[in-house]
Amino acid sequence: MVENFKITAFTLKRKLNISVYLPNDYNESSRTYPTLYLLDGERFFHSLDNNRQEFDLPKLLDEENLNVIIVGIHTPTILEWRISELNPYYKLDSSQVDPEVGKVFSNYLDKELKEVLSQRYRISNENSYLICFNDAANQGIYSIYHQSNFKGAALFSPDFSKSDYEPILEDIFHNMKIGKRFYIFNGGLDGKNHKVERFKEKLDELKINNYYLNNNFESNSFNFQTKYIIDSINYLLKRD
Repeated sequence: MVENFKITAFTLKRKLNISVYLPNDYNESSRTYPTLYLLDGERFFHSLDNNRQEFDLPKLLDEENLNVIIVGIHTPTILEWRISELNPYYKLDSSQVDPEVGKVFSNYLDKELKEVLSQRYRISNENSYLICFNDAANQGIYSIYHQSNFKGAALFSPDFSKSDYEPILEDIFHNMKIGKRFYIFNGGLDGKNHKVERFKEKLDELKINNYYLNNNFESNSFNFQTKYIIDSINYLLKRD
């Protein structure tokens, strides 16, 4: 079951489309559920006012019968606005992109949006995770190390090409939290993403072993990556 609604995010100065997937047993249960925040939600959920869905995630979740809540956060259609929200580490020279917005967005997810959701749904505040693709992986890393409530993140084909990489490494070093978990899909036909490899090396150096690196170079297409979403959810929730 999927519910779609809009909210006005005053701190972001825009309206947000939100899609919430509720598990099959939600109405028959009274318990809380682990919650995963899925960035670029418009690619996974049908919404009444856009046609950008590329993958039917609710169907896959129903088939797998996963007892989780997925919150799809639809990102702006204007590319520069999307990058501003999803990449706090942005380094290129662009007057249209503001990485400070990414930090505001991170705080909004962890505090304001979570409060709205907790009033509507039985979400578990102690079990919150992020699922991020490409540029959005930067937001996943930032939020993991700057927001205490997020316990892990799935990073699919992280794109660090527009990012200042040193602050990423500094965040890992200075804000290391024991128990944070990463699922990293490092796929692509062009070979290894060397910055992802460096990210892995930093995790190893700091003895952060709660991560799984999926080096799969069969394809870097979006549809191929999504095959591993269930795998990433199971890993983040420590399921076999």
